[in-house]
Amino acid sequence: MRTFRELRKDESRVILVRHAPHKNNIILPKYIMLCQAIGRALKQSGIELASCVSSSILRAKSTAENILNGADSSLCVIEALELIDLMALAPDAKIIAKAEAIATSLNFAGDEGLFKIMFDSSFPEFYGLVKSRGEETANFLRQLAEKNQESNCLIVTHLGRIPNSLQILHGEEIHPPDRLAGNCQVIELIFSKGKLIKENWLDINELL
Repeated sequence: MRTFRELRKDESRVILVRHAPHKNNIILPKYIMLCQAIGRALKQSGIELASCVSSSILRAKSTAENILNGADSSLCVIEALELIDLMALAPDAKIIAKAEAIATSLNFAGDEGLFKIMFDSSFPEFYGLVKSRGEETANFLRQLAEKNQESNCLIVTHLGRIPNSLQILHGEEIHPPDRLAGNCQVIELIFSKGKLIKENWLDINELL
């Protein structure tokens, strides 16, 4: 089982999770159990959650609720626009559809292929979207961390919000990510005075 170090006075921990697999926005039954298992594992590892914020999209909110259920937590899920799926925002969805068409024409497959286009600065329209939404999420996480020092926060969001916000939190220029978060991926982030000082992608088997 994973063990987490204690937080220092000026630190806060964000448990960042990509939502579980779903069908028509409803989490698949076996992944409901996985989310609950993640919650139990966090609790058994000594993580006491002080807050939980999620995208309002059902698959994300349900992921958060089931993790809280597994952790035997009475917290309510707070919804945040800064975590919502980009495809749920009409202007963003149109831009992503254009990027998908280009990726298909170049025989780029899946999310990896799409992200090659979206994170490429030679495509300003797509790159600008990824950067602006990454900044939006990164700023949200910084502010949350600042308000919750010496606390653990659970955040559930979507793929299009994770690599770009992490790059910005590290002070990097937006670039095609080396790794994409799979469904139910858990990432431990530790902030100190609003600055990201540690990023740890957790292996699900190690966590459980």
